[in-house]
Amino acid sequence: MFRVQRSVTINEEIDKVWQIANDLENWPKIFPPCEDLKILKKDGNKTVFEITVRPIGKLLLRWRTSRVVDDTTKSTKSVREYPKFPFREVIIEWIFEEITENNKKATKVTFVNSFSMAIPIIGWLFGKLLVRRIIGNIIKMEQETLKRKIEAGFIV
Repeated sequence: MFRVQRSVTINEEIDKVWQIANDLENWPKIFPPCEDLKILKKDGNKTVFEITVRPIGKLLLRWRTSRVVDDTTKSTKSVREYPKFPFREVIIEWIFEEITENNKKATKVTFVNSFSMAIPIIGWLFGKLLVRRIIGNIIKMEQETLKRKIEAGFIV
């Protein structure tokens, strides 16, 4: 399984960052590749949703994800349900940590994307050489956009 991990520090208190980042209905306003998000089912801290993204040029992708939110640990875990191809498995974890930077409260946000490819040998090469880089670039863009919008005063 491949793993891409990246963190960003957002100069805002953890509760605000947590609230904005987990407001699924506002993801199209927060995260640039996200064009649409439909909540299909909500049961306690688990949400199943369909997301439509345009990560690269005109390429439009849509899939269903289940997401569990843990308010106590300030973390989330999402699993791509359907369609999975070209992946065998995709797990995305978000971890939010309160930190102090320059004597001010801030939030360290870590995205961890773990994935395996559906086609064994070709998928391994494709995942190692290309997909990991693409996912890393998408994570970087999402985190930088989240940071910029929250620090500029984005309100849900």
